[in-house]
Amino acid sequence: MISIALVIIFLVVSYIIVEYEKHIPKTLVVVNITIISILQVIWTVAYMLSLYLYDKSISRLLYMIAGCLTVLVIYKKIGNISYWLISNLMICPLMSFVWIQIDNSPFDGFLGSVGQWITPFAVLVINIVAQLSIWLLIRVHKWINRNNL
Repeated sequence: MISIALVIIFLVVSYIIVEYEKHIPKTLVVVNITIISILQVIWTVAYMLSLYLYDKSISRLLYMIAGCLTVLVIYKKIGNISYWLISNLMICPLMSFVWIQIDNSPFDGFLGSVGQWITPFAVLVINIVAQLSIWLLIRVHKWINRNNL
């Protein structure tokens, strides 16, 4: 667990150094990474709640909130797409592994342990696909609006 924290700290510091060389203030980079990380947590919690709760309405509501906030953040150009991908690669599997270690009741039964190991990667893939789709749709929307003027 300590090694994962060290990797996260190393990546954040490397982002700050790379962006500082581009003359972007450190505080702006830290704020961008924090906003994106909070959104990654919302995306992950939405998926994990769909596994644990019988009623899927809370999970769907969180997905809608996460999607709307993601559209807003990407449309306002907060962070690079690389921030999104790297933070997703770090936060989603780590958070889902910890969540499953705390309570693995949805995975009881035949071949339940296989689901425990597939779920963190499923969260990762679903979140990456959703966020890249939103990013791509916003890019296409901006491109169409630019060409119509």
